[in-house]
Amino acid sequence: MMCTMACRRDAPGAPRPRAARRRAAAVGVPLLALLLCLAPASALRAQATVPSAAARPDPAASRPDSSAAQARPAAPDSAAADSLGAALLPGVTFPQRPAPGVHHVDEAGVIDPADARRLDALAEALLRDEHVPLLVVTLKDLASHGAVGTPIERYAAALFREWRMGTAERDVGMLLLVSVGDRRARIELGAGWGHAYDATTLTVMNTLILPRFREGRYSEGVLAGVRGLDAMARGRPLPSPPTPWWQWPLTGAIFLGVSGIVYSVVNSGRYGWAYSIASGLVGLVSLLLAVRAEARDERSRT
Repeated sequence: MMCTMACRRDAPGAPRPRAARRRAAAVGVPLLALLLCLAPASALRAQATVPSAAARPDPAASRPDSSAAQARPAAPDSAAADSLGAALLPGVTFPQRPAPGVHHVDEAGVIDPADARRLDALAEALLRDEHVPLLVVTLKDLASHGAVGTPIERYAAALFREWRMGTAERDVGMLLLVSVGDRRARIELGAGWGHAYDATTLTVMNTLILPRFREGRYSEGVLAGVRGLDAMARGRPLPSPPTPWWQWPLTGAIFLGVSGIVYSVVNSGRYGWAYSIASGLVGLVSLLLAVRAEARDERSRT
């Protein structure tokens, strides 16, 4: 009986359960590790959504009955504009509001002409379809407008009021303000949006605008921010944020480390363990570098 069982186990073509388990582990565990590495990026993209339609302000509630041109906020006369701006920040100056059809003021000179045309087209379509004004302003710095030491939040609120982007009946304007020299940016929303979109605008800033600004790609960052605000106003999911530079190297390093550990498990000898230890060290160093990069990005947001 013992001989027969042994012969059956060692016969050519007979299945070897232990070897099969080794092969399954060598293939399945690295694939599982790869999926786990990619999961955070998918979760981040899934979070870049907007509140439900029930939380959105209803543009139709105060939409004019005729053309979209009637919804375009009229540029105030200079005397009225001075009084509005001075009410919040006395002695501070503001850029001149752009002409109808133009939705940006680029004093810092960082928006490419092609991106400027795309920006204006998006904002014009948003005004026509949803009657939501969207304007972009870039400044060299706040000091150039007499706002030394003024927080960008206060200047953005004053500029929003200066340009009369909202009224008591319909206050759903959106303003993206960038002070390049001060390395500050602000998204100002009208009171009609309430606080339901505070987290969404923070997501637009942190995932669409600032990552590009940190690389000096101001024009791309501004356009990405406009696209994000346009999606928010229309109740659509936000565009996907750019992939961090360290994500794919980290994924590869963790995959290599897990593969090394699996190799040492299914094989014996000092070479297998040496490969495992080396792979683990590579994965650990890569993870520490990624954590350090993420911490540096987090500090730059504050």
